[in-house]
Amino acid sequence: MRARKYYVLRQRQIKIETDAWEQAAKEYKELLTNMCERKLAPNLPYVKSLFLGWFEPLRDRIAMEQEQCRGFKI
Repeated sequence: MRARKYYVLRQRQIKIETDAWEQAAKEYKELLTNMCERKLAPNLPYVKSLFLGWFEPLRDRIAMEQEQCRGFKI
């Protein structure tokens, strides 16, 4: 029973993290579109580097943990 509960909770956590990642990517794309419409695109490289410098390592770590969970057998 405990293994099943752990598995269900882990799957829920993975889904929540994946949804958060997708939402953050969507918000960034909207920001990019908005900045281009306002002709603020020259500011993008700095903002993009800040955002990606934080977000890419997080994304990679989440992907690695998801792969580990896929290999986990009950």
